[in-house]
Amino acid sequence: ALFTRTRLLETVEEIRHGPGHEHVNRLGVLLGNAATEKTTKTLTHVMWSLLNSIGPRTVQKPHRHNSVALDLAVSAPWPPGKVYTLMGRELDAHGNIIDPIRCDWAD
Repeated sequence: ALFTRTRLLETVEEIRHGPGHEHVNRLGVLLGNAATEKTTKTLTHVMWSLLNSIGPRTVQKPHRHNSVALDLAVSAPWPPGKVYTLMGRELDAHGNIIDPIRCDWAD
């Protein structure tokens, strides 16, 4: 499948203004292919590919990946230390990461 910039950004805008948009903490478009459409819905059976837009002052809850997840921040216009990812192996009873590793993003 060919995922053009125009197609991807139009899809993000549809999500941004669609029903329930006020309850989402990210605007993600999962990029998949016909071979995985009925199973994992991923790019391959072991790798996700997702265009994701996370707004300012947004906290995305910890979540699990069952396949490889590579993050590429194409824009993080905040001062250093304001945009970051926390990673860890376990969550506590409240869903917080136990002993997280912090990775700061920068433009």
